[in-house]
Amino acid sequence: MLRQSCNEVGKGLGSVPCSGPLCRLCPALLLTLACVWPSWAAEGTSVVAEPETQAAAQAISDADEQAEILLVINRYHKAMTDRNVLVWKELLLEDGISRSFHIEPDGSTALQSLTQREQIARLSEENTHEQERIWDPWILLRGPLAIVWAPYDFYRDSQFSHCGVKAFELLKTDGQWKIGNTSETAEIGVCEKDLQRPGKFAD
Repeated sequence: MLRQSCNEVGKGLGSVPCSGPLCRLCPALLLTLACVWPSWAAEGTSVVAEPETQAAAQAISDADEQAEILLVINRYHKAMTDRNVLVWKELLLEDGISRSFHIEPDGSTALQSLTQREQIARLSEENTHEQERIWDPWILLRGPLAIVWAPYDFYRDSQFSHCGVKAFELLKTDGQWKIGNTSETAEIGVCEKDLQRPGKFAD
């Protein structure tokens, strides 16, 4: 189509009256511009559109990563309820740290820290039925590092225990997302007002 257009331009230029020393040069120059400009414009358009294309591809990639991250968090909670030590060993980096900031109704606080190896041991030893859930998670993602921040509540033997906010630090190693560290507030007396908890767990 481009070659045909150039030929048509050449024919048209040949029929235009011309005089003077530039008579032969002008048609050739205009013909060159007519043939070169479309490809130049097309190249310019593709260069401008490229960042948008890259951004769209990155958004799709990030959405896939976030879905994988939330799947890890869901498996973590299900394994807690099922007391499935093998899944926790798969998901947790055992040298990571789990920190819990206990906040009493009078405002006093106490910080408890355990390695995730110790958390896994507790899961295998205790006989209580524990359920924890998060909602409205915020996910920050940069390459192999992710942070999941969300309100949560916690039940022990089907009785409400506490609530707060929980932060999961995840690291992608060998193509798999692992929970590196967790931090949480364990609060009593603020849940209904501040965290807008959903309905109680189904028994």
